[in-house]
Amino acid sequence: MAMMAEVRGEVLLRRLPNEVRASLTSTQETALLRAVADNEPLQHPVDIRLSLPLPWRRYYLVLLSGTERRSDIRLASERADRPLATAGNFIFVGLAAGVMSGLFLIAVLLASAVIEF
Repeated sequence: MAMMAEVRGEVLLRRLPNEVRASLTSTQETALLRAVADNEPLQHPVDIRLSLPLPWRRYYLVLLSGTERRSDIRLASERADRPLATAGNFIFVGLAAGVMSGLFLIAVLLASAVIEF
């Protein structure tokens, strides 16, 4: 995780306007890097991250689960910024349900000896 903190710190510094970054003393820069390192996210009990290489593009899928720690204000803000009812979410859920149904059907057919292997 220390490597991720370093990367986040460097990204933060690169995002600063050039004139602001040039005005930072080495002590201030170190303090910013330390603040980013101290702000490491907590581990989730379930943390599944997949990269899906498809022929035309790579996609990623992240599933996180754990105890809710966000405040009501932050939850409301995130609900407004990332609504659940989007076309992409409906398509994903439909495709996932189709794949799962297909796998279940194949398993049932194999178990009932309709298809012999």
